[in-house]
Amino acid sequence: MGKIIIGYGASQYDVLLYFTKEMAKGFEKRAKEVILVDLNNDYQVDLIRKIPVSNIEFVFSFNIPIFSIIQEWVGTNIVEVTFYVDHPMYHHERQTGSLCRNAIHVFVDEFWREYADKYYRNCGKNIMLPHGTSVVPNNIDYFKRKYDVVLLGGYKDPKVILSQIIAKRGTIYKNISVDIINSFLCTETCSLEKIVGQVFEKYDWQLDTKDISEFMAEFQLEDEFIRMYCRDAVIRELLKNKISISVFGKGWENFECQNTEYLDINSAVNYDTALNIMANTKILVNITPTLNAGAHERIFSSMANGAICFTNKSLYLMDNNLDQECVMYSLCELNTLSDMIKLILANPDKATVISEHAKKVVQNNYTWENLAQQILDVVEEYRKENKKKLKANNQFDEHFVALDNYITGNDVETIYTYMKRCIMSHENDRTGYFKAMMSSFNRYKYWGTLEPSQDDYNLLELRAKEIKEHWNDFRWIYNSLQDWQSKDILMKILENWLTYSPYYLNSIHDNTYEEYFDLDIISCSEDEVFVDLGSYIGDTILSYISNMHHYAQIYTYEASVDNMYQVKENTKSYSNITYRQCAVGNYNGLAYLDINDDKSANCISTNGGNAVNIVTLDSDIKEKITFLKMDIEGSETNAIEGAKRHIREEHPKLAIACYHNNHDIWRLAKQIYEIEPGYRFYLRYYGGALYPSEYVLYGICEIE
Repeated sequence: MGKIIIGYGASQYDVLLYFTKEMAKGFEKRAKEVILVDLNNDYQVDLIRKIPVSNIEFVFSFNIPIFSIIQEWVGTNIVEVTFYVDHPMYHHERQTGSLCRNAIHVFVDEFWREYADKYYRNCGKNIMLPHGTSVVPNNIDYFKRKYDVVLLGGYKDPKVILSQIIAKRGTIYKNISVDIINSFLCTETCSLEKIVGQVFEKYDWQLDTKDISEFMAEFQLEDEFIRMYCRDAVIRELLKNKISISVFGKGWENFECQNTEYLDINSAVNYDTALNIMANTKILVNITPTLNAGAHERIFSSMANGAICFTNKSLYLMDNNLDQECVMYSLCELNTLSDMIKLILANPDKATVISEHAKKVVQNNYTWENLAQQILDVVEEYRKENKKKLKANNQFDEHFVALDNYITGNDVETIYTYMKRCIMSHENDRTGYFKAMMSSFNRYKYWGTLEPSQDDYNLLELRAKEIKEHWNDFRWIYNSLQDWQSKDILMKILENWLTYSPYYLNSIHDNTYEEYFDLDIISCSEDEVFVDLGSYIGDTILSYISNMHHYAQIYTYEASVDNMYQVKENTKSYSNITYRQCAVGNYNGLAYLDINDDKSANCISTNGGNAVNIVTLDSDIKEKITFLKMDIEGSETNAIEGAKRHIREEHPKLAIACYHNNHDIWRLAKQIYEIEPGYRFYLRYYGGALYPSEYVLYGICEIE
C-alpha cells in the first residue's frame, strides 16, 4: 500500500499537533508508512507535492482539508480524511469550498455529522467517530493524587460576551440570539441547529438552507456564550457548596464569586501537561453543553488516566453505556452536582473501583490506535463503495489535473495569448468553419464579440478572465458532477474555449436522447407537474409528451405574443396545459423583451423593447412542481431566485440551459446548491461544433 500523508498546522496549546503525532503512531502500529508534513512549511509542502499520486493511500488532517493547500491533487482519486474537533459552523468556508471529491469528514458528535449531511451535501462522506486518547506512563495511585477536583479550560465572563452579541446583532438578531441561548440552556439532548430552527419558526422567519448555515457560521459568539455561561454556573455551584477545585486556563483571574478561597487558579497548560494533570486528579469536571451527541477528548483522556469524569449529559455516552464509566450530571439541575462530587470524595474505595473499570474500558476501546484502525476501515469501505466510479473517472481526472495545472500555472494574459494564437491558426481554414464560428459568436453575443480583422478579441479576453478568476468554481462544478460523461463534457467545453477546435464539441454531442430529457438521468411519473420556461413555439412540450407520455399538468411560459400563439396552436390537441404569456424572473411587475430576428433568442432587458409582464414561479404556481425546465436566454439566474421556495421545499427535477454567458456553467449549479444542497448535477451537450451552446445542466435532488 501507499503512504499516508498527515498534515498539521498551528493550534492552541499544541493540542492538534499532539493529536496528529498520536494518530501517526496509531497508523504506524497498523504497519502503515506515514509522512508528517507541516502545512505552514512551504518546503515540506513542496516535497509532498512531488510524491506520485499512485504512491499515496490517503491524506489525513485535523480541521484542515489538505486539498485546500495542495490543489494539484484536485481531480485525482486520492481520498482526503479530515477529522473535525469543532462544530461544522466553525468550518463553514472549508466545507462549502471543499475541493476534494473523495472527501471523508469525521465529526466527534452525531448532531454535527447530521448538520454536515444537511448543509454540506456535496462535500463528501460525513461520519461520526469518537475521539482517541493517550495514557500517561506514570500511573499514580488514586489515593495519592494531588488534585481532588480539576477543570481544564479558560474563562470569559458571559456577561461580556452577551454585550458583544447585543452590539453585533442589532435589535432583531439580539432578541433571536438571546432566545436561542435561553432555549438551548433549557434542554440537554437537542442539537443547536434544531433549537435555531425552532426559534426562527417562533419568530416566523422563513430561512432557507443557505441562510441557516450562514447564520450558524456567524453564531460563534453565541456558542462561546453558552459554553462560558455553563462553565460559570458549574464553578459557582461548587464554590457555593465549598468544594475545592483547581482550574487551569486563561481568564480565571477575572472570575468574581463568593468563596473564591476554594478556587485554585492556575495558568493555561499545553496538552502534554494537561494529560499529566489528569493522571494526578481524582475528579475531572467536563462541561461541554454544545457537544451532547458526542464526547470531548477530555472525557476519554481523564478516564484513561484514572480520573473519574463528571460530565454533562451526552446521548453518545448513554447509547454506548459509557454513562456507567463516568458520572453524568444535568446542566438543568446543577443543585445535585455538589452532592454527587462529595459522595465520590467521601468514598475513595468506591471511587477506585469506578476509576479502574473506566480506565480498562477506555484503554481497550478509545486509544489512538483504535481510532487509526477505525479510520482505515472507513477508507477501505469507501473505496469498495466507489471502486467502479473511481475507475471510470480515473482517465478524466488525470485529464482534468493536466488542465488544472495549466490554468493555475499561468496568468490571464498568458491564457489570453494562447487563445488568440489558436484563433489566428484558424484564419486560413478552407472548410468555412472559422467564418461560420465568428458569424455565430457575433450574431448572439452571448460570450463577447470576435472580429480579428478589426483587432476585436473581446470574447477571448472575457473567457480568459472568467477561467482564471473563477477556476475554483470550475473545480467545484467538476467535482460536483456525478458521472464521467458530465465531467468529459465540461472539460471539452473548456478546451474548446481555449483552442476553438471543433474536435472537442463534435466528440461530446449527445444524440442518444432529446434535449432536456436524458432518460438515464430523468424519469417521470403520471403525477408529473412539468413547467416549461421559454417555450418558444412549444417544441419542448411536444418533446416532453413524446418522451414521457404522461403528466398531470403542464405550465408553459413564453414572453413573446407571436411565439405563444404558436405554442397554443402546436399543443391544442393536449389537455391540462396552462398557458402563461409572460416573462419569469425574480420579481412581479413589468419587464422589457428584446425580439431576436428568428424569435428563438428573445431576451429580457431593463429598458426599451416591448413591455411584458414578469412573474416569479413562487408567486405564480401554488401547486407542487416536479419538473422544471429553463431556457430563457440568460435570465435563468433570476428565475431560479424567484423559484427558491419550489426548489427548497419540493425538490423538482431540473433541466436548465447553462450556456448563455461565460459563467452559468458553474454559477447556476452553485446557486441551486446554496438553495438546496441535496441536488446532484449532470451535464449534457446537444449543440453543434460551431460554438458551445445547447448544453444543459440537470439537477436531481436526493431528498424526498
